[in-house]
Amino acid sequence: MKKKGKKISKSKKKFFIILACYVAVFIITCVTTVATLAWFNGSTWSNEVLYMGGPVYLYFSDSSGVKETSKAGQLTLTTPPDWDYLYPGMNLHLGARAVVQGAKFERVDNNETTTYYMTGAILRARIMVTVRDPEGNFSQVAQDVYNNIWAQVKYRALQNADPRNQGKWVLDSDYNYKNYGEGETPNEEDHFFYYVKDDVDFADAGKYELMVVGGTEQNESVGFLDDAVLTLSGQGLTNIHADCEITFTIIFHGFQAFLPYTEADLGTPYLGDTTGRSPVVVYSDIGTEKPLTVENSRRYFREGFATIYGEDDIF
Repeated sequence: MKKKGKKISKSKKKFFIILACYVAVFIITCVTTVATLAWFNGSTWSNEVLYMGGPVYLYFSDSSGVKETSKAGQLTLTTPPDWDYLYPGMNLHLGARAVVQGAKFERVDNNETTTYYMTGAILRARIMVTVRDPEGNFSQVAQDVYNNIWAQVKYRALQNADPRNQGKWVLDSDYNYKNYGEGETPNEEDHFFYYVKDDVDFADAGKYELMVVGGTEQNESVGFLDDAVLTLSGQGLTNIHADCEITFTIIFHGFQAFLPYTEADLGTPYLGDTTGRSPVVVYSDIGTEKPLTVENSRRYFREGFATIYGEDDIF
């Protein structure tokens, strides 16, 4: 019996040794397999070069559209020959064009040449007529002369008589630029004329779609009070209005022809959008293009030029 028991004991011992080996192999295999899987790897990459768009280059020109007349004292404004002063009944001839400069340039990346052009622009203009009496004040005497001239200036600017213009100018007189108080009537000089497409008329200037000017190799000019003739009416003007000083100032603003939706627009109604999508701006719209309407452009013009010149200098 004892001999038989020893035989079984050896058999069990052998079984456990074999089992342990299998387990060890299994464990080693598992560990090795896990280690191998951990090193499965790969790598790839790609890139693309993008450049910022070129600036909007804008200058003031006379009726030729070539000669630059920017800066103080350069506005083309003439009276009849041999007359140095402006008298009641006399014509005054203006020449004012905004020129968006064009240019073509090339960049080479990885032996591939890409052609670029200057940035296309949307335009607005402002005209100011400043009248001072002989004492240098804006008195009732000066107000009389101002009233005589402003109505004509506004009419000529909106007449769109320049055959070279593809669009037309509209006065955004409904927009409250200076946050005037209730019941106050702002001067129309405080508002801007916008250059828009000449294919439809709206009662609200904000609904007009802006014309894109430039963005090509060539310069493109737009007339504003260009070849315009103003007549200083003799009605109501007498000796007391003599020696008044009249200053004409015209300002052109050019802004990139891309207006993006931003986070500030989230939840606001779409302006000038006719695609029939969600009634308000959502996150997926951020960074996409707004319709180029007068209404949509106001904030961008204001922010862009207030940063450069200061709010009080343009509004």
